[in-house]
Amino acid sequence: MPLRNQPYLPLYVQDFLTDEKLIECSASSTGVYIRLMCMMHKSEEYGTILLKQKDKQNESIVDDFALKVAKQMPYSIKVVTDAIVELLDENVLQIDGDYLIQSRMVKDNDISEKRSDAGKRGGDKTQFALAKVKAKAKAKVKANAEDEIVNEILIPDELNNDLFIENWKILISMPKWEKKPLSAIQKSIDKIKKYDIDFAIELVEDAISGNYQGLCFPTTELKYKQWKKDKDMDFDFFTDEQKDKYKAKIWNDLFNSSEWIKLNMRYLSISELSVKTLLRDFLNKIIADESIYEPLSEVKKHFVNWAKKQSA
Repeated sequence: MPLRNQPYLPLYVQDFLTDEKLIECSASSTGVYIRLMCMMHKSEEYGTILLKQKDKQNESIVDDFALKVAKQMPYSIKVVTDAIVELLDENVLQIDGDYLIQSRMVKDNDISEKRSDAGKRGGDKTQFALAKVKAKAKAKVKANAEDEIVNEILIPDELNNDLFIENWKILISMPKWEKKPLSAIQKSIDKIKKYDIDFAIELVEDAISGNYQGLCFPTTELKYKQWKKDKDMDFDFFTDEQKDKYKAKIWNDLFNSSEWIKLNMRYLSISELSVKTLLRDFLNKIIADESIYEPLSEVKKHFVNWAKKQSA
């Protein structure tokens, strides 16, 4: 069931009570924040509030958001405006274009939808059928006709990377992408050349696993900012407690990412059990030698290179 259809709001109580950013906010701002989350829970794009053209009545986008949401709150416009300003200043909420966003809710919804999609495709029979589709897609990449299409698409220099191109070929051989005109495909790849190559690869992998028609969405810029922030973390200044939490996070993120596991099954041509066995050995190794303290994208990349050597 989509998160927005659930009658309750998923609230991580411990995180809420210990959120250093939220603790800096006033009681009134916290009250407004809870009601904003309830509204975002029912929003069409989960975790966000969209400012439509008709809502744009002031020079300040914050005033416009306050005017829009205050209609559904038992607070004055001033209280709501002050609260949104404070929540933005403390980075509890973010504004991305015409969207007011709670990034944790957006991320949780993204995970929920991927798990739901994986569940619908669950079962041995379905998994076998999916493997056949992927094998067929990979085989089609090798066909002359497909190669001609690939050759007609200009790969920007920024994206000229073996792993990116391998994923890109698989993506454009999928049914939804096969129907696209070349100009639309070229536009899609040109849109993502501004991002770091590792993030661009993640976008393509997400499009493959989610069977998406596009690569960029309203929340992509926000995700990229968070991705950059994670990548730039200074692990040298982590406390022992922070290190333990980060190790647990890396472990959970990788083992709970069914789509990433499936991608590695294809890359390495091995079973799911073999991927997980290699992943467990790899994580134990980098935990032991203290080299785990890197952004998640780097850990993923190191695993693929390490696993290829182990499987050779």
